[in-house]
Amino acid sequence: MLTKLYGLLLVVVGIVATGLGAAAGGWWAGLLLIAYGVYLILPGWKLVIW
Repeated sequence: MLTKLYGLLLVVVGIVATGLGAAAGGWWAGLLLIAYGVYLILPGWKLVIW
């Protein structure tokens, strides 16, 4: 359950970081956060980097 909450948090932070980083050229970092968050939300065994 904690992994899914962590994944949801990363998706939200990734969306914000993509919007803010677009002006500074760091939009790719937000996309990586979104991708990792979606990976954590999907069912199955996960490797979690805390």
